[in-house]
Amino acid sequence: FDNYHGRYAGNLLVLALTRSEVLNFVVIGASLVCICLFPKLFSDSKKFTVYVFGILLFLLIPKQIFVQSVVWTSGYSNYVPPILMSLLYFIIIKNIFDKDKPSYHRITFIFAAIIGFISALFMENVTLYNIAISAIIIFFVIIKFKKICLTHLAHLMGSIAGAGLMFSNSVYRSIASGSDGYRSTAFDSDLKETIIEHTEVIFQQFFANNIIILIIFSLLCVAIYILYSRKSSDKKLKSLGLLLILLNVFSCFMIYSKNAFAYWFFGIGHAKSDLITIGLFALVAIIYFGSALLTVFICVDSNKNKFKTLFLLISVPILIAPLVFVNPIGPRCFFPPYLMLISACVLLFVHIQNKMNITAETNKGIAISLLAGCLALFTFLFSIYSTIHTYDIKRNDYVKKQIEAGRETVTVCLLPYASYVWVRDPSSAPWDYRYKLFHGIDTNIQFEFLNYKEFDKWAEEFDKEVNSK
Repeated sequence: FDNYHGRYAGNLLVLALTRSEVLNFVVIGASLVCICLFPKLFSDSKKFTVYVFGILLFLLIPKQIFVQSVVWTSGYSNYVPPILMSLLYFIIIKNIFDKDKPSYHRITFIFAAIIGFISALFMENVTLYNIAISAIIIFFVIIKFKKICLTHLAHLMGSIAGAGLMFSNSVYRSIASGSDGYRSTAFDSDLKETIIEHTEVIFQQFFANNIIILIIFSLLCVAIYILYSRKSSDKKLKSLGLLLILLNVFSCFMIYSKNAFAYWFFGIGHAKSDLITIGLFALVAIIYFGSALLTVFICVDSNKNKFKTLFLLISVPILIAPLVFVNPIGPRCFFPPYLMLISACVLLFVHIQNKMNITAETNKGIAISLLAGCLALFTFLFSIYSTIHTYDIKRNDYVKKQIEAGRETVTVCLLPYASYVWVRDPSSAPWDYRYKLFHGIDTNIQFEFLNYKEFDKWAEEFDKEVNSK
């Protein structure tokens, strides 16, 4: 992997997953369960409803993020495992939010160091995030308990060691010097232009495309404010909370409007209309996030739930910040902050449940409603991906049959639902070469492509031709 990149754990994982279908199913399947389960474990809730809520939030993931970070095996291998390992570490040290001083088993520090080291070898921004969040945890414990825990130090040291190994790869010197043909930093070109361009991408991918979860999060913020205002006697804080809710809902609707109508620009006709629009919507995003953060700080009266939620929320900008300065960035880069956001939603959901003292019957009704939503979304996704899988198998099967029949030009099926997979067809470089290499096909073989409907008819004729011989 020299001069390729330092994502050693991600590289090895994708090699393993692409060469064993069974391992692929088991590892990715287990990861998807953990994505939905870990927020519940971090919240300390024992209610099944909380787990179902986590499942629903995951199934509402924006399509582009889902396609590039879950469906695409290479994207999954680099973007999902490290943030899951970070969440696992949070679950291990969640006692820092309790009233009593945290203590751990005498060998927990070894496990924490291993998690920190391995999770640093997947994705650069998560690597830097782990170092930052480990330091924040240590300072938080020092301030709250006047104590330093070996487990927390071990995770920080493991993260630093992993980062050292990652960035020792020669490719990062090439990137820093501007000699890498694919990756670069904002300092290699016009810094201002790069920051503006990436700010627009960040707004689009994490805010506009993610509007459903933002609406849910805003509704949860409104709910915690209502619960807070009913019991609080502090008029100033209640007024401040109301102002924050107004700002949050206003900014949420602004983001929704931009998502619904992408061609909405401010100052059309002005020479800097694009720049004005990007700047204003960046400000809207900051208002949304800042108002949500302050609403949680003021209105969540349980310090345990408050700081857990804030802990997850501050993770979002830490994960996103490095993306402003590096090229390229895409939807897959936003899976880690998306997981932190849905985890924060789960914690607010738990807080609301606890405050409202929901009865068992009501809780059952909520669970059934959430399950119905999950079933509908799962049915949709299953229909899409089972069809893609069927044609993927059929395509590979007929490619093999044609090569065995001695054909030098091979007919290949274009997979249905193109937008639900990442690079669906080997129809251009370098994907045609890589497809041939992976399947052991002579590189001199030529491909011609048919859509899946035409391919079905072609396959029937091909079978008749082969059978007649």
